[in-house]
Amino acid sequence: MAYNVEQKAKIKHVQTAATKMKAALDAAIAALPKEYFLDTEKTGFVYSFTFNQATYPGATDPNLNGKPVLILVMKGIDHTNNDAVSYKYLFVDVAALADIGKADKVGSATAGHIASLDANGNLVDGGKAAADVLTTADVATDAEVEEMLNEIFGAAS
Repeated sequence: MAYNVEQKAKIKHVQTAATKMKAALDAAIAALPKEYFLDTEKTGFVYSFTFNQATYPGATDPNLNGKPVLILVMKGIDHTNNDAVSYKYLFVDVAALADIGKADKVGSATAGHIASLDANGNLVDGGKAAADVLTTADVATDAEVEEMLNEIFGAAS
């Protein structure tokens, strides 16, 4: 079975992104005041975020303009103050959490060398060019394959 280096690198990045996302959301949820609850009508995802104080009153600009952002909106109701409603905003930079577009660059890579993985699954220079591993002389011709199959299974009738 062939070992797919590119697939292994993508899986590692997805796992890393998922771990980062879970940790960020766990921390965000833990930081929320207990008297607030998630406002599912106002919570949402924005592909290209633009901060506006009128849209997010009382929030601090998270400096995420133009980025994909998950906006969690917490609604609070103060029953001691005529049921006054207040909102708190949490802005999650999705691009930073789910950066799975490509593998990290290898600092000491040589152009034309095959990529390999180290013990931690990180990309490294494999130290060999594709031509060093497999050449056209190593590949059987159609006639050679047919001859071999005839020797193994007998000539086709």
